[in-house]
Amino acid sequence: MHCARIFIPAKFQIQHPRPPTTRGRKRKPAKTMKVSTHKLPVSKLVSDFRDVDRFMGLCRACPNFGKMWSCPPFESLPPILDSKTAQCRLLLYEIDIPPSESSIGRLSQQEIRRIYDAARAEIDPKLLALGKNLPSDSLVLLGGSCANCPLPKCARLENKPCPRPESMRPSLESLGFDVVAIAKKIFGADLEWATASKTPQTLRIVCAILEP
Repeated sequence: MHCARIFIPAKFQIQHPRPPTTRGRKRKPAKTMKVSTHKLPVSKLVSDFRDVDRFMGLCRACPNFGKMWSCPPFESLPPILDSKTAQCRLLLYEIDIPPSESSIGRLSQQEIRRIYDAARAEIDPKLLALGKNLPSDSLVLLGGSCANCPLPKCARLENKPCPRPESMRPSLESLGFDVVAIAKKIFGADLEWATASKTPQTLRIVCAILEP
């Protein structure tokens, strides 16, 4: 099984704008999502797809670096990453954009953002709820920056602890994993990026659940 992540315009692959919290507001459901899963040992995920030096360099170029508790640098890493017996369930969420919208770039950056936010609003609560039923040393990795805080900005900026640690989760990228390679080699899917002139045909989000 797996975890997924949606792709939106970003200068760096690991840089994902922080989706606004959905607390206290209603949001339209995301367009129809397709979910694919794949299971593999955590040790293989680490050996085949983790490159900390490369992605830490990209993280340092992201405006969220050191400003959100879900982003590096981390004081410590999850012990399950060193496990030789733990299993990973990868999830790829895909949202197709109608050809009439994607072929000529009709969707604005705001509309792409809305689709992404709506998808995260559906995906995150489901994965977090699933994680509550797993062993305590399991780890849910969400698809993008933390979106579960009611605060306008992360408490890390004021050197305060996370007010909702039960909902705060890192992403695969923040731990040094190459989600582009995961999507391509595991699922045979290309991650598409929106530009000012072109809307991607499919938005994709990669997530993961690590279990002992």
